[in-house]
Amino acid sequence: VDCWYVDEVGGRSSFPSSIVQEPAVLLLRHVPYGEGEEPEIPADLALPSELKPGRFFAVRDPSRITAHPGFGKAGDPREKLHCEINKYGPQDSSVVWATHLTEDEKTPAYQSSSWFCSFLRTFDHSFSVASLHRVTSGPREAGDPSPIETSGTSGVVT
Repeated sequence: VDCWYVDEVGGRSSFPSSIVQEPAVLLLRHVPYGEGEEPEIPADLALPSELKPGRFFAVRDPSRITAHPGFGKAGDPREKLHCEINKYGPQDSSVVWATHLTEDEKTPAYQSSSWFCSFLRTFDHSFSVASLHRVTSGPREAGDPSPIETSGTSGVVT
């Protein structure tokens, strides 16, 4: 799925001084595969030439939410899905019941990872899904065309 990677830059507090929008690709994978197992990229997948390193994401979707017919190919080639990807920063937990879940009694175990969120909407705007994803692959070297692999997603369907 062709997407936009949207990054809020600079500013103070929660107000960015500018917003940068770059092309990105979200590769939706409905087939479950084992931990540490990275399936091959489809041979017919054409990545945009202007795609920067780190803007190609492979997302596991064992729930098959993104298999909804509205996320298929549009009848009109000019129509595209609405897709946006953003960085996401989990916050420290401040609820008392969560303090004993980690050794430091402050931070969720997965906070040390990189996270991003995605938003997909069907062509006809009848169905959308917002998801959080944890990056599971290591850093990529410059020029490495492989996607950033992610954990399973937590999604909100509307």
